[in-house]
Amino acid sequence: PKNTRVNFSGDEKMALLKISSSIKDIFYDGTFKREDDSVETLRSTIKALEISGENQIKSHILYEVLMIYRLLDSRYA
Repeated sequence: PKNTRVNFSGDEKMALLKISSSIKDIFYDGTFKREDDSVETLRSTIKALEISGENQIKSHILYEVLMIYRLLDSRYA
């Protein structure tokens, strides 16, 4: 939706950066580093969110990142 802002905590931002870095490494050198702590951070966030309004969008974004991570983990790790 237009003009929607999603705020991530510092821990969530770091988790997203670490996971995206692992995904990037697949393309550059064919390796995939597991980021278990980052995955757990995002899972905990999703569980703690009340699913309404902007939280619904945030939850959806984090869930999609975790699904992509899971697919790549099963393929490359």
